[in-house]
Amino acid sequence: MKTFKIILGVIIIIIVIGFSEQIGKKFGKSVAINNYEGEKESELHEMLLKKSKELNSQLPMMIDEETRADITIVQGATMYYKYTMINVDADKINSAKFENEIKSNLIKNICSTEDTVTTLKAGVQYSFIYHDKNGNPIAIITIPYDKCHSDDG
Repeated sequence: MKTFKIILGVIIIIIVIGFSEQIGKKFGKSVAINNYEGEKESELHEMLLKKSKELNSQLPMMIDEETRADITIVQGATMYYKYTMINVDADKINSAKFENEIKSNLIKNICSTEDTVTTLKAGVQYSFIYHDKNGNPIAIITIPYDKCHSDDG
């Protein structure tokens, strides 16, 4: 009986060690993947900060007769562009129509530029914030990578 308990104990130890090894491998792989993704995210963030700084040095700037680019802001892997519609009053326009028209143009422009598609594919999102002449919000439009490959825009 004593020999049986020893053999059973050894088998249990082997099973526990094997199970622990598998958990350790999975945990180690998970940590390595998360660390890599963290480094990738950090690199994206730094690249966006650099681009934002370059753009902000030129802002504010009139884009057209109605639109002023005010500032860019980076948060994580998202680049925010803040615009003011200098002749628009948010209470006097159809915000949904405005958003749909602007969104389709943004998607067309972003998805036709190789550099922006590459950054979208790497995990960057572009978000465009529009305010009226009084600083009231009109629309926030975010463009993720999948918008460059969808039919619904």
